[in-house]
Amino acid sequence: MDELLIRIPHHFKHEEKMLKEIRFPPIRAHCLSHSRLLERADKLAAQLRDRQTTSGTVLGFVVHDVVARHIVLEDREFFPWMQRHKADNGRAVPSRFRRKTP
Repeated sequence: MDELLIRIPHHFKHEEKMLKEIRFPPIRAHCLSHSRLLERADKLAAQLRDRQTTSGTVLGFVVHDVVARHIVLEDREFFPWMQRHKADNGRAVPSRFRRKTP
């Protein structure tokens, strides 16, 4: 469970760097969403260590709040922006940042 919670800030840091590179206009609001999720993750991690919550509660947070709500819904807002805009260095947005189509 700890490893799962450790990966969240790494994902957000990588994502925020990419959003800065493409000059995503609502970056502040998106980063604020990250901060709120990280605060909740830290609180849940402490509660789990102190046995004040369960692994199921932490997993529910990761699945519902981080994956379903944030990654699936909120992160989708910048996918079209990435496709339309180029990074500051004038090169096309790297393919690892492009939305994959079926």
